[in-house]
Amino acid sequence: MEASQEQALHIDVGQDGLDQREGEDLLAAFCFSSDTHVRTDSAVIDLCLPPLGISQLIESWTTPYPVKHRRSGRVRISEGHEHAFAVIQLREAYPADLRSLTFEAYTEMLSAIQSTNCPHIIKIWNYFDRINEEEGGLERYRQFSWARSDAFERMNVSDDDLPTGTAIGTQGGNTLSLIALLSRHRLQRFENPRQVSAYRYPEQYGPRSPKFSRAGLVESENQNIFIVSGTAAVIGHQSVHPFDLASQTDVTFNNLSLLTQVAESFKREKITPKLDENSALRVYLRNPADYPYVEAQLRAKLKGSPTNVAFLHGDICRSELEIEIDGVRIN
Repeated sequence: MEASQEQALHIDVGQDGLDQREGEDLLAAFCFSSDTHVRTDSAVIDLCLPPLGISQLIESWTTPYPVKHRRSGRVRISEGHEHAFAVIQLREAYPADLRSLTFEAYTEMLSAIQSTNCPHIIKIWNYFDRINEEEGGLERYRQFSWARSDAFERMNVSDDDLPTGTAIGTQGGNTLSLIALLSRHRLQRFENPRQVSAYRYPEQYGPRSPKFSRAGLVESENQNIFIVSGTAAVIGHQSVHPFDLASQTDVTFNNLSLLTQVAESFKREKITPKLDENSALRVYLRNPADYPYVEAQLRAKLKGSPTNVAFLHGDICRSELEIEIDGVRIN
């Protein structure tokens, strides 16, 4: 089959290293481990998010089209025919100033994205240490959200153009990592009807609201993408069942189901907007001991063995939350 007839993206999750699928090029490889080393000269994205049950896990994004790798300042760009990744990873200095570093990283990355042939930002993953700790009188996640909002404003990214997003606390490494998935095709955004849009949160969640959309669809000739932001046990704008893993897991699954139901109203015939055994999922758990329970619950939810799933030890952006899940389905 010629490349023009194939899906433009494939995602594989496993322990088998960085081998590409036959005849395909590597756009990005998320390397989840406890290693704090960060490579800055390849498509490999090192993240100190230890996988649960194994020592290392690789989530590889490949394409049948040639991929060009280049740099724009400190931003690494992997650019294919229809999709691209832009990555910036910056070490935090001491004493930490996460707000300034985040604004610097976001403005530099958003500027670099303008030089690609993929102008639409589909998803941004945000990872950094000590997400719930307070520094300078303000929680680090709130400092990050403040700076991200300021950077979007500076770069003229309106609330109507917000990508999906995930923000999770890493387990060391002292590095701010921003990873943007880009496309030639526009993201059709939508929200969860039982949640307040994150960008409309009240001031109790910080000086500036978190800037991301809950989910979206990307349609193109060769494939369609259903992508979901980090989803947790939030109803309205409030966390529910604080510190109760079982109840939070149920609410998280329900929120994901609601997003797929909303997507159904947007879809065309060839789109399958659901998260199932054919999806690539990341399950972030604050407590590694919760892995067996959540893995069993997810297996039951998917009605089979979750194969393209990364279970990761990561801190959720609210200290009372125990679990968060994001995902993507390509068809």
